[in-house]
Amino acid sequence: MSGSSNVPKKSKDTVDMITFDFQQNLPTPNLHHNDMFYVHQMWTYNFGIHDCVADQGHMFMWDETIVKCCLSEVVSFLQWFFKEFNTGAR
Repeated sequence: MSGSSNVPKKSKDTVDMITFDFQQNLPTPNLHHNDMFYVHQMWTYNFGIHDCVADQGHMFMWDETIVKCCLSEVVSFLQWFFKEFNTGAR
């Protein structure tokens, strides 16, 4: 995504607000019978960042074959967001 050219530069006195959170993490496939109780299901993760000022959302989805869900992924997504959508606000 290349959004930095579309983001208007703001004064350093302007304040931006974002929210971020994981949506419900889902077992893939989602099976609910007795045979699956002892079998490890693959998990799919969905992390979202919402820019409240621009009213724009960004979603990041991956499964545990790529990487487990941990703090370093969250930090990477936030770093990408702040680099890509740098408005100059505090």
